[in-house]
Amino acid sequence: MLLPRVHPSTLRLRSGRVLVTGGITGGNSICTSCELVGNGPSERLTCELKHARYSHSMVDVGEWVYVFGGMSSDIKKPVAAVERIKVTDGSIAADASWEVVG
Repeated sequence: MLLPRVHPSTLRLRSGRVLVTGGITGGNSICTSCELVGNGPSERLTCELKHARYSHSMVDVGEWVYVFGGMSSDIKKPVAAVERIKVTDGSIAADASWEVVG
């Protein structure tokens, strides 16, 4: 991965690549960054989560990937927001962005 982190969420997309979101970086900051890893070089995506989080869950439903739960930058404060991003043909478009849906 391009950004070393602990407690991110990961999800294997239909393209075979793995989407990695959020987590805690080496500097103990909670991040919003997203990466695609596997099947070639790692790629940092420009579509960052709207809410920084770690220890969260991620699931794909049809053409959408949803992120929910986890903890925020305030220690032991859960994140209530649910976010989603559109996935087409097992990949995320360069102009895609996360949207808060709940």
